[in-house]
Amino acid sequence: MKADPEGRPKGPGHFPEPVAWIAAMREKTGDDRSHEHLKPHRDPLFGTRDRFDVRVRDHSDDYR
Repeated sequence: MKADPEGRPKGPGHFPEPVAWIAAMREKTGDDRSHEHLKPHRDPLFGTRDRFDVRVRDHSDDYR
């Protein structure tokens, strides 16, 4: 999302909310992507996924 490979007119700055959600989630979870480390972070991970899903459904033209 940060880099728009197709050069759409809206550009990568059109996605500030989802990028911020992902950045916040990564800050909470850190760099360790192992299952054991991520298990306690299940709620923030799924919450970010669900918010992103709603965003894509509500703005489907932005993600084509």
